[in-house]
Amino acid sequence: VELGVGEVGSVVIHRVQLAEGFVHQLDRLFGAKRDLFVGVDASRVWLASGPGALDAMKSMISTLGEPRQSTTTLRIDANLLPWVRRLDDIAKTAPEGKTAEDKKLQRDWARMRSRAISAMESGDLVTLDVRVEEGVVQGEMAFGTGILRFAGKMMAAMSKENLE
Repeated sequence: VELGVGEVGSVVIHRVQLAEGFVHQLDRLFGAKRDLFVGVDASRVWLASGPGALDAMKSMISTLGEPRQSTTTLRIDANLLPWVRRLDDIAKTAPEGKTAEDKKLQRDWARMRSRAISAMESGDLVTLDVRVEEGVVQGEMAFGTGILRFAGKMMAAMSKENLE
């Protein structure tokens, strides 16, 4: 942990790097010894990782400014395309399946990742808003056009495979 690697207004940014091999799955997903930046102020926590993450975090913090009054208690914005690409990179390093069934499953997953990557080139944002109103937790999700395009591609592939 390296404290105070950056600051934007009241947000202090720290760098966290897990030791290689500490959590094998994190090494596979993010890469070994990758930086995770955590920005903290009195009312918010920011997380960023990946190439240019520190600069991107600083830019986002300075662009957004102070939050407005809201009933939203939790908001998550996620761009899925980088995750799909990372999963695709990981899958390409996996050993080839031994049985015909394993090989077919690998081909099917590869086609699904390919469809996801092409569909999400524009519109890969998923947003989750959670509110608590009068003791009731309510949630709302919004999907970018690329996510919906991917769902349509998968439905078309399923119907072609099973209904024709």
